[in-house]
Amino acid sequence: RSAAVSWTLSAVFTLLLTPLVCLLARPVLGWMQTPEDIFTDAYAYLFVILLGTGATVFYNIISYMLRALGDSRTPLVFLVLSSLLNIGLDILFIVPFHMGVAGAAWATAVGYSIVPVFALFYFWKPRTELYFVKAALRADVLVESCLNGSSEMVSNLAASVITWLMNLLMMHFAGEDGVAAVTVVLYTQFFFTAVFLGFSNGVAPVISYNYGSRNKEQLHMVFGICMRSMAFCSLLMTGAAIVLAKPLIGLFLPDGTAANELTYHGYLIYSINYLFAGMNIFISSLFTALSNGKVSAMISMIRTFGFTVAGILLFSWIWQMNGLWLAVPAAECATLVLALFQVKKYKKVYEY
Repeated sequence: RSAAVSWTLSAVFTLLLTPLVCLLARPVLGWMQTPEDIFTDAYAYLFVILLGTGATVFYNIISYMLRALGDSRTPLVFLVLSSLLNIGLDILFIVPFHMGVAGAAWATAVGYSIVPVFALFYFWKPRTELYFVKAALRADVLVESCLNGSSEMVSNLAASVITWLMNLLMMHFAGEDGVAAVTVVLYTQFFFTAVFLGFSNGVAPVISYNYGSRNKEQLHMVFGICMRSMAFCSLLMTGAAIVLAKPLIGLFLPDGTAANELTYHGYLIYSINYLFAGMNIFISSLFTALSNGKVSAMISMIRTFGFTVAGILLFSWIWQMNGLWLAVPAAECATLVLALFQVKKYKKVYEY
């Protein structure tokens, strides 16, 4: 029934918020000082993406529910299908149909929509541990769920604020080339943080299960494996980011251009953050899996709105563009100190 409450409230919030954010799309773009020559395309893309918010919401809910059941294969199938559909529709809408930027947004929205459609058939009959029932609103379950997921909410909200802030400062320091550089760095970041996020989200149900069943020995073993694996992945991703910097940047910006050189210089500095980011992501996910949403949210809040935002403002004031690139690695390093302190503090409580 907790799952039924999640579905119902997600549907209600989506229906209430989608029209509101669509109405605010144009004012928000103006507030973000979007240049006039890209304003129309930005608005077209943002409006369509916001219309498809519901599909994205249920896509994430379904994936988390299936992983909680120990079924990691079905979410992977859903992800591959939606990604392939997105890519195919990108080509179709942009090239033959000449829909431009709006076509790319429609491709994304339709690609995500395939998962809720499949889920209707998957959960319709009680042939799995999860199936549709009448939702029973329980305030205690609702509050606990919201608190436990607050760290993920903070992370997503902060990502938008940080992106806006970096774009604004880069426009000040280097104009449109600077904005292009930040955009490329943040896009390619997904190649590396996806490893951290995938590992953390995948192991979270295992941690929750062993903690709930009071299997302390197994929990201790899983925790040790995770910490060692994440340390190795952090080194691997940092090395990969440095080695692959030129090829990845070349996917977005032609070689020899000022924007390409600016991006490459910043990328080498920014990539240092992968040494620390993976462990921070895992530790935040660890406390969420242990139902300690307060610590998880605290780590996410200080990591993003605390260290990162403060670092961007302070470092860019002292070292200009170099400071802007250095702010995120410095924030991740400071967060790791805090996160490891929390791990040590709660070791006797959770006995991991």
